[in-house]
Amino acid sequence: MPPSSPTQARVERSWTLRRNCCVSPGQCLAGIASLDGVLAVLGLGALAYGLWVITVFCIVDVLAVSLAGLCYMRHARDGETLHLLDDGSLVVEAERGGDVTRQVFNRNWVNVDLERTSDPQSATLWLRQGASRMRIGEFVPRHRLGALQRDLRRALPWQGAVQTAPASALHPLTTT
Repeated sequence: MPPSSPTQARVERSWTLRRNCCVSPGQCLAGIASLDGVLAVLGLGALAYGLWVITVFCIVDVLAVSLAGLCYMRHARDGETLHLLDDGSLVVEAERGGDVTRQVFNRNWVNVDLERTSDPQSATLWLRQGASRMRIGEFVPRHRLGALQRDLRRALPWQGAVQTAPASALHPLTTT
């Protein structure tokens, strides 16, 4: 366990590793709603002419597009946030589909490992401390994982809280 302090720890450095989505959930919802509106009008027009097969197809299409959009919107905010705190801890919060997992590591004991395989697109970055391990950087481009690993390794070592000297130590005693 990282050292605990009675006061609130300050964040020294943070990384936010998020999915690169070009469309926000609101924009996606607006697009899906307009597509569903066009399909509904088409389906109602076909029904007015007695073409019920087209109406059934439009209903199935509206349901499929809406379901795909909901799945996209649910995962649009997926990612990880890493915080280095001045109390000697590394806090990692991972969000997947609205579920948040939070894990705390000791900065001096955690290892940052980049596992490479024969396929360069399947490299993964792991934080390990004892029996605990957590995958990070899932949404970071694979060619940038090595740079993230080096950056984390440079920032992790913790020297302890900065001690300030007492005021009496700042001015040497002078005798007359």
